[in-house]
Amino acid sequence: MFAVLIALAIAAVIGYTAQVTGLCMVRGVSDWVRGRRLRLTAILMAGFWIYLFTPLIAYHDRSFLAVYPFHWSTPLGGFVFGIGSAINGACSISTATRLSSGDLRMLLTMFGWLDGYC
Repeated sequence: MFAVLIALAIAAVIGYTAQVTGLCMVRGVSDWVRGRRLRLTAILMAGFWIYLFTPLIAYHDRSFLAVYPFHWSTPLGGFVFGIGSAINGACSISTATRLSSGDLRMLLTMFGWLDGYC
């Protein structure tokens, strides 16, 4: 039960942040192309901190990260996801945020995710 409460709290923080700041890698790249580098820099720095501290989590044997062997479908899936994000104009977080704000066009993206998963 405690883990569910923590997950809900984290989801609420991410949702609030996405609504207020426009947290989105697609938007970050778009801003970078236009000469505004702050948003993309912030996203990349957040990723860097995760990259930096993940070995510490594994070292203390509290790892919750699954490790999978490399397969060609992983970069291909990332490429297809990137193309879809560019067409959609939103990454996964922005898609969920826009859907929760009432933009029903994002339902097609959700169906695409389900189709890709199955």
